[in-house]
Amino acid sequence: MHASLRTVCEEGHDAMPVTLRPCAGKQDYAPISDFLSTLYQPDNRDGNWFQPMWEYAYTHPWFDDDSVSHIGVWEDGGSIVAVATYESRLGEAFFQVRSGYEGLKADMLAYAEQNLAAADDSGKRYLRAYVNDFDAAFEQIVRERGYVPYPRGHRPMTQFIIPRPFPPIPLRDGFRLKSLADDNDLAKVDRVLHRGFNHPGEPPPDGIRDRMRMQSGPHYRKDLNIVVEAPNGQFASYAGLWYDPINRFGYVEPVATDPDYRRMGLGTAAVLEGIRRCGELGATVLLTTHLLDEADRCDRLLLIHQGRKVAEGSPDELKSRVGGDVVILRVRDAARAAAEIARRFQAPVRIAGGAVRVEIPNGHRFLAEVVEALPGEVQSVALHKPTLEDVFLDETGVTLGE
Repeated sequence: MHASLRTVCEEGHDAMPVTLRPCAGKQDYAPISDFLSTLYQPDNRDGNWFQPMWEYAYTHPWFDDDSVSHIGVWEDGGSIVAVATYESRLGEAFFQVRSGYEGLKADMLAYAEQNLAAADDSGKRYLRAYVNDFDAAFEQIVRERGYVPYPRGHRPMTQFIIPRPFPPIPLRDGFRLKSLADDNDLAKVDRVLHRGFNHPGEPPPDGIRDRMRMQSGPHYRKDLNIVVEAPNGQFASYAGLWYDPINRFGYVEPVATDPDYRRMGLGTAAVLEGIRRCGELGATVLLTTHLLDEADRCDRLLLIHQGRKVAEGSPDELKSRVGGDVVILRVRDAARAAAEIARRFQAPVRIAGGAVRVEIPNGHRFLAEVVEALPGEVQSVALHKPTLEDVFLDETGVTLGE
């Protein structure tokens, strides 16, 4: 299929017909990678995928190879200017667009509805269209077509500056950091990833084949894929790092820790070792979608949301912005409880994830007082010191899980 679309004419561009064609399979993977590399802007201001995200997607065993021809590629004069793709399978759509060709997005959405939609168990067709929060024009187009926010579709981006010199990486006695360039035992790799992503039991026999596929990408580097070896020789934790030498950033994907070894700092150690190695190669920043625990170990942190910087500073500086201890209350009526707490205690109150969240000094004293103030309403309470996730919520109004 080749289609000639309406002419795109932006300031500084001559009017030329933009053509649409289906992805040609593996022969298109490298051109799409090159296209994404040219789109990158610091702080992800372009809002597109990073090149490593694409390579991780198509080398992942869950990637639907049989539906690759459904991916749409738009070209201008033989050069790729836009791509509409899924990440793993049909039913999801991600839109990558070169600056100056944003006018294609309405056509790209229409294309995705025809070619990237899937059917649920009842036979009803659906599509999850991922739109950057700062892209108000595209969000309006999507909403006008009847889309509603997907509760688990939020993907915040975290960026932190790689410190120089890199601080020492603590590791428990008996454990050892190594890379797959040192020891690429695929059975051990398969086991830690299988168990680390909470799959029950031992990995199936065909798992080795899947790990070989994940290592098949042209930019995959065994020396940037870090494992923590336990005293018994098994791999306890795994962190995959990617390095983009063109744009000089590192990217984290995936991270997993065996349930038997969690809450020991092993995942953090693996990620930090990968970051350190990316820094030695020339990376100046590390980009990730979910690793605020690891960010807590860095000297300086930049939080990005909706394509803009929302907070910058050392982890301690950022956490000091939170107004005291953080108390989470599960109550019968969150709205009523929040209003009463705000009135009586004059403290910042927010409802997040169905719970009432309060920032207040002397949190332990507040717990006794609030239970007394809300008789019969409080079902459970939790108290913690401020975290970077609390900072993210305060600065953006959304949690990482939304």
